[in-house]
Parts: sequence; structure tokens; C-alpha cells
Amino acid sequence: MKRITLIMLALLIAIVSSTAQNVVNLKNGSIIRGELIEYIPGEKTTIQTPDGNIFVFNDEDVASVIRDESIENATNKIAGYNEKYLAPRGYRGFIDITPFDLTIQSLAFSLNTTHGYQFNHNVFVGGGVGFSANYANGFFSIPIYASFKGNVARGAVQFTYGLNVGFGIGRGESSDYYYINDSYRYEDYIITGTSFYNNYSIGMRLPVNPNFAVKIISEMDLYMGAYVNFGWGIGLGFEF
Repeated sequence: MKRITLIMLALLIAIVSSTAQNVVNLKNGSIIRGELIEYIPGEKTTIQTPDGNIFVFNDEDVASVIRDESIENATNKIAGYNEKYLAPRGYRGFIDITPFDLTIQSLAFSLNTTHGYQFNHNVFVGGGVGFSANYANGFFSIPIYASFKGNVARGAVQFTYGLNVGFGIGRGESSDYYYINDSYRYEDYIITGTSFYNNYSIGMRLPVNPNFAVKIISEMDLYMGAYVNFGWGIGLGFEF
């Protein structure tokens, strides 16, 4: 069944390609149909007719140009996407919330806000700051990081991934064993300082429109340094 569907889709593209034409209307009344090779509004238009002839017209000779987008629209429909599903180029902001992080110490809450530049649908580079705190033992951290994100696929449901690398400022709980009077003694203490910070995330991106998307992500935090902590959780993200 899947093979038949693919064959039918390929035939559809072939049919659309064979019937699609661009039209150049000249001021002298002539109409030229064919493949639009180059179109620079205000300067020139280059078109190739079905018999292979190529014509170049200056802007003052052209009354209008009608571009046939049937092929592109058919291809997009087959691929299951359109422009509203793509992350636009330019500034992009993110808010990621994980209400219940499973850590080596206890449950934790984390919130990250990231801002930067979206080079294309697949590549984002920026930086951000966050806050993470355990519900039970007083651990907290403020991570400051560089961020790299991307999206795969262009449909209504996409795969998304991210990497944050930086350092966290905060405090954590640690413990040591001491050998005193022929016995071991267990003692907890608080450490404050700076730790190396890594965050990895993968998930689903659900675009609402070009300027807003909702994400469901699985994310992992790792702190190594003055304090150590490891956490994993399922979170919700907002992209704007």
C-alpha cells in the first residue's frame, strides 16, 4: 500500500510539472509561456519556451509576469508542509519549563529562557539563563549558557533537539564519611560555587503559526564542579 501511494504521488508531481507554465505578457500584446529562468522585478525577465527557445525581456517591455506555483504547491502538499510550519529567519525566543525533574537528590523544578538568531528552519544559535531548584533539600542553580537548537522535518509535527553549554551558579548538598574512634561517621554539608552545566533535549515541535510553536521535550541536566547534580524530566516549551 505504501509503495502504491508513493507511485501515485510521483505521478501527481509529473502531471503537474507537465502542465505548469509561467506567463509573460508583453506591452505589444504578445504572450510568452514557458519556464521562468530568471525574474528580476524592475530589471529583466528570462523565459524558456517549450520548444527550447530562450527570450530575455527588459522591464520596459513587460506588462506583467504570472508565475505558476503549481509544482511548488503540489510538492509542499505531498511533503505535508507549508510556510506556516517553518521557523522564520531572524530573532527567536524560547521558554522551557520542566515542573518535575528526577534528580539524584530529589524532585526539582527548572525554567530556562533562551534568545538568539534563527539562521534557517534547522539551525538556531543563541544564549540564555535559567533557574533550577530541588523541592526538598535546598539545592538551586542559575545556569548561564550558549544554546544550539534545530528542527527536523517540515510538517505539522516535527522533531526538535537542543544543546545548552555553560556554567551554573548555586549550591548543592554533599556528604562525606569520617573515620572517628574506630567507627565511620556520615556527615552532610552544603557546597556553594560554580559548576559546569550541560543540557540536552529532544522532542516534538508543534507549530501554531510562523511566529509561535509549542514543544514537548525530554531534557537532561548535568552539573559537574563545586556541586554535582543530574536530572531528567519531561517538559513543555514555547517558541516565539
